[in-house]
Amino acid sequence: MPLTTNIAESSNITQQRNSSSNISLHNLTVALNLTIQENVLAFLVIFLLPFLGIAPKTVWLTVIIVPFVYKQNKILIGKQVKTETFITGVKTLLVGSLTYLITYFLGILF
Repeated sequence: MPLTTNIAESSNITQQRNSSSNISLHNLTVALNLTIQENVLAFLVIFLLPFLGIAPKTVWLTVIIVPFVYKQNKILIGKQVKTETFITGVKTLLVGSLTYLITYFLGILF
């Protein structure tokens, strides 16, 4: 799931930003945009799963975390300091996975 890549990308982005290597602003912008696109893709997949019969319709309730994911992405984009922003990838993964798991099981139960 694309949300799992947030941890690795958060680490890589902040590490590149803090290293002494010459990382171009273009590459950093591409990496940040890719992170955002992967989050959007994750929600699109979650939206499509019930139509494909793979998941119950209750997984659509996962969209309640969109504001949280948006906030975490905004933090990462605003400041790429590993000690402060790496946790955004971890939080996004944790909240996204738990929310999906709970909404999936609710669909199974009801």
